[in-house]
Amino acid sequence: MKLKDRVAKDRVAIVTGAGSGIGRGIAERFAREGASVVIADVQAEAAKNAAENIGPQAMSCEVDVSSSANVRSMVDQTAARFKKIDILVNNAGRTYQSPVIEMPEEAWDDIIAVNLRGSFLCAKYAGREIIKSECGRIINIVTLPVGVSLAGAYCASKMGLMALTQTLMHEMAPYSVTANAVCPGEIHTPLFHKAMKMKAQCTGTTPEGIMSQLGAGVPLGRPGQPEDVANVVNFLASDEASYVTGALYPVSGGLFGHSIGSGVKTKS
Repeated sequence: MKLKDRVAKDRVAIVTGAGSGIGRGIAERFAREGASVVIADVQAEAAKNAAENIGPQAMSCEVDVSSSANVRSMVDQTAARFKKIDILVNNAGRTYQSPVIEMPEEAWDDIIAVNLRGSFLCAKYAGREIIKSECGRIINIVTLPVGVSLAGAYCASKMGLMALTQTLMHEMAPYSVTANAVCPGEIHTPLFHKAMKMKAQCTGTTPEGIMSQLGAGVPLGRPGQPEDVANVVNFLASDEASYVTGALYPVSGGLFGHSIGSGVKTKS
């Protein structure tokens, strides 16, 4: 097979959490490369707007990835519309910033349900179609492989997803399906700005102050954009990455974790 530097024109990709931020950037990049894309998001209007912006090769799908019934319906709709599934990008995510000893249990459960259970369900049901593909790819959007203060639930869910990625590496290999993870750093998205606001509340400072501290730790000296992550995801979905599996790709400008908030005494 001749290697290519692009996602093949006839490939079909599901991108969860693609109504905005990193997911939307990935979906738009796939579409520019000629793939058909499913814009899957719990926010139906955001998914619809993103799909309309891309054009006829995109389909929007309202889905709560923590719901098995929702995920099965998403897979069925995709297979009915495009007749196959080649690529799954597990990007849907939630966050909550709080010291562990003050973390509401329902917030913990919600984050694990979306970030980890949701990725498991998508891999379980979309994976049954992907193993039929000649170019199957599962790409999980995780985080930097470190624990970060005030983000215990988020980090725990994403570390679990890293482990799931390498389990999928083994289980999908007999079908020539690769499974990889991309680890974004300071990427300016709605979810990132929500996390900064919550972290500022926890530490008694401002979101601008938090971002300034965080930005100072980025060796390349600039924040990342969704397109920076999409570039790496596009490579992992391409034929050029056919021998890459089980890998963790940092997209962080050189940032490898931070301790913002770790010195703040908690209320309990």
